[in-house]
Amino acid sequence: MGPALYTHAMRALEQATKALLAGDLTPATTGISFGRVRELLARCTQNLRTTAPHPVIARRKQIDMNLDKLMNKHLTRYFDPSKTIPEETLQQLLRFLRSTPSSVNVQPNHFYVLATPEGKERLTANLGERFQDNAEKILNASHTIILTTRADVPDSHLEAVFTKERADGRFPDPSKQELWESMTRDFLNLRSYGYKDLNHWMEKQTYMAVGLTMMAAAELGVEATPLEGFDPTSVDKAFKIRETGHSTTVLLALGYPDPERVYTTPISRFHADHLFTFI
Repeated sequence: MGPALYTHAMRALEQATKALLAGDLTPATTGISFGRVRELLARCTQNLRTTAPHPVIARRKQIDMNLDKLMNKHLTRYFDPSKTIPEETLQQLLRFLRSTPSSVNVQPNHFYVLATPEGKERLTANLGERFQDNAEKILNASHTIILTTRADVPDSHLEAVFTKERADGRFPDPSKQELWESMTRDFLNLRSYGYKDLNHWMEKQTYMAVGLTMMAAAELGVEATPLEGFDPTSVDKAFKIRETGHSTTVLLALGYPDPERVYTTPISRFHADHLFTFI
């Protein structure tokens, strides 16, 4: 039904309602027979039922469905080795990983993206004997990312961060950029000499990046499984990671699940009243 017919029906309904309140139900006063009003309204109702929902409403329903799906599924333990993440999807996911939040913009990470059998085999050969159960996940995944974190923040790294910020115009006012750099140095000194937790603080940022990337992968229809079962010393040596001033923090396997080996058992979590305190 077009807008004109819908408007006509609404006007007819308004006239009929006024006549009803006045006690006069003749077509002369309503301007249209009640049978015609019923016919028009029936067509309006049918049109509303078949019309696509508003984009915002449709998107909200999609988000609700996606969250329900995520909340009721296990992480993938068995990947389908025959399926590869399309390059466009992979690059979109890597762009997201690059953009994840970083406290004081320190950007303490470097990421090794293993896309070849040789790369994944090198990783599995250096997981350590007690962690070989993760080898199948890595080999069958489309890609595995080694997420590394800086051991410290040398002046050369910090200056590289500031140089890039200036080039990107992060603070158009030079005085604000100068103030920001001073505050950043003070904060990093506090972590190094006050709290004495600089590396641990940066690793927290790495895990934040992992969590956000897992959610982004889900939005793209890609399964993402974090792995902590590995010998970091062996992995660092195999990929010469410590030579760069970094060390391996966590692995992230990406791909598509083996449909024959998907866990379908219920998720088991504490009840909400055990987990949440409202103040």
